[in-house]
Amino acid sequence: MKKTSLLLLSFLISSTTFLSIPSFSAEEKDILLKEETALEIVLNKSISSSNSAIGQPIEAEIAEDIIIDDRIVIAKGSAVKGSISAVERAKRIGKGGNISLQISSVRAVDEQKVSLRSGLGRNGSDKTGKTVAMTVIFGLPGLLVKGREAGIVKGTKIKAFVDDDIKIKSSLIPEPKPETINEENKTKNKK
Repeated sequence: MKKTSLLLLSFLISSTTFLSIPSFSAEEKDILLKEETALEIVLNKSISSSNSAIGQPIEAEIAEDIIIDDRIVIAKGSAVKGSISAVERAKRIGKGGNISLQISSVRAVDEQKVSLRSGLGRNGSDKTGKTVAMTVIFGLPGLLVKGREAGIVKGTKIKAFVDDDIKIKSSLIPEPKPETINEENKTKNKK
């Protein structure tokens, strides 16, 4: 009887101890990616006002790992979503074209969508002065001078910002590798 009571008591103590231990460790806490965190994006394909349309997707990626608390929350090379937001082709009488793009989101390492805020625009050069001179010298054929198309070349870097605070699930973030931690990025994003 004494042995049975002792075994039962020991089982109850171990059960209550097991139940009272919290199941979350410090490493399992979410990591906060703050609004206004800066990201550098690189364009992977050139775009031009001559062959682009509003709404057309762009090809871009994250230029550097985004690191918070020694953990990569957005990996270098992650695909960035964005699109052409405005486009106007170059016209006669020397009017240059223009093109604008808008960056909208990227996926964090835990696959959550991170909304971004950024845009970039370019204008083609106007040749209005040249058109006037050509018209004075040659008459009406001078009006056929066309402005230059606008373009944004592959490799152009674009600064974007996180649009809202987002909690990145720490349990889904790969463990950091010492050689992948960029000290400059680490201090820049640890606000």
